[in-house]
Amino acid sequence: MKTVFTLLMLFSSSAIAATNGPGMSVVEDTTLYGKHLQLIAPAPAGEKQDVNACVAIGYLVKPNGSLGDFEVLDTWSSKPPMRSNQRHYWEGYGEVAAQAVRAAQAKVRMSPPAEAVRTVSHVSFGPDAAQNDKCMALNAHDIYTAADANRMTFEAELREQKLLRLADRQRNAEILNAPNLTASPQPSVPAPPPSSPRAQSGVSN
Repeated sequence: MKTVFTLLMLFSSSAIAATNGPGMSVVEDTTLYGKHLQLIAPAPAGEKQDVNACVAIGYLVKPNGSLGDFEVLDTWSSKPPMRSNQRHYWEGYGEVAAQAVRAAQAKVRMSPPAEAVRTVSHVSFGPDAAQNDKCMALNAHDIYTAADANRMTFEAELREQKLLRLADRQRNAEILNAPNLTASPQPSVPAPPPSSPRAQSGVSN
């Protein structure tokens, strides 16, 4: 699975919002459910059902057993989308994955944590994805470590871009407000006096 290349989606989608940063405890979903929560779900509407794909979905688990703050941490597809369509593609899969995890809570017994923790579950799509090595459960700590590192890098890049845009605006403002300097006019040179008619006719005394 390719690690966290959908960071833009994490910061812009209300359905899959990454709101918990580094420092919050991470546990394996086996700690909560007694086994890995390996789920199978249909592909999002508009996507081909015969394409194998999987999503590692991270989420917050509260002491009362409620879930929230879903985010796509890792993805894989047998037919990945074009780069220009990646965000829309994985947003759809991420939303279905979050719904699948929520639906599983009614069927799987959970041992709620003493404090809020983050965990990761895997959701597979397509006829053979669940058996694909690329969709097997990975260590939640490793996944979140990579996600947090990429998130901080992404935030730093956003800050740098903001500073560059601010610097460009300041430069443009300075250019617009600079005094209007024009070149000094060249001194005029008087024209020579017209020659006399005698000189023009070539007559001499």
